[in-house]
Order: sequence, then structure tokens, then C-alpha cells
Amino acid sequence: MNSVRPCCTDADALIEAVHTLYAECSITCGLDRCKSAFWSLLAARDVCPKDSMLTTVETALNDFGEHCAESACNSVRSPYDPDAVNCVDLAAQRQGALDEEVARRKTEDDKKAQTFVIAVGVSVTAVATLVVAVVVAVVMRERRRAATFVSSANHLAENRAFDELP
Repeated sequence: MNSVRPCCTDADALIEAVHTLYAECSITCGLDRCKSAFWSLLAARDVCPKDSMLTTVETALNDFGEHCAESACNSVRSPYDPDAVNCVDLAAQRQGALDEEVARRKTEDDKKAQTFVIAVGVSVTAVATLVVAVVVAVVMRERRRAATFVSSANHLAENRAFDELP
């Protein structure tokens, strides 16, 4: 039997499990990735030498012990052999949860991008409408000026007095 099991030496995986609990599991511990993170920390506490245990693992177990109590049940029906823990399977399980989270976030980001494009399209349409309205107003004003000028010129041509001009 090994004195230190392979999962006990994977500090990065344990720290990642701690981060998962604090970042994603404060509301519910029912998500698969939350259960996996909690089980990883429990397994480390139960099978790793006490002198190799990270303080953050103990702190996270204390903080989430009651919250994740339902996830702490033992689902193994036969005697448990800690030497049979397969770190590769645990890593694959964590990677699957991470891939799922990346896909979920990408979907959210795509929806946000579509909403932004629609909002920009609406804004461009509103600006174009405003520009057209300003151009029409300027053209109408210039036409009135021209009509007034022509009318004044016609009155002058008829030799009317200046105070008789409209």
C-alpha cells in the first residue's frame, strides 16, 4: 500500500474543487460538479495523510459540510478501497463538468451578442430616421425661403412699395 495516494498529491485538483464549491455551489450543492467537488475534498480528507492536507480543503469542508450533507452520502454498496481511487476518472469527470460549463457560458454569450446586435440595429435605424427628418426639415425651410424670395422679387417687379410686401 502506498503511503501517499496519487489523488493526495494533486493539489491543483483539490484547489480547483475548493474554487468550484465557493464559486458555484453556495445556493445548491445538487449540481453534479458541486457533488464531485465535495466528494473530492471528502475523499482527500479521508484517505490522505493529515500532514499533506491543504488548509483550504479543511476550511471548505467546514463551510460546506452542512450545506452539502445530502451529497456526502455513500453510494458505494461494497467495501471501499482507497487504493482503488482512479484519479484519471476523477479528472475526466471534472473535465466533463468544466466542458459543460464552458458550453453553457458560450450559449449565454451568444444570446447576449444577438441581443446587442439587435439593439445596435434598432439604434442605427433610429439615427437614420432622425437624419432623414433633419434633412427634410432643412429642405422644407430652404424651399420656404426660396418661395418668399421669389414672391418678394415679383412684388418688386410690380413696383409695389416695400411696406406692401407680404
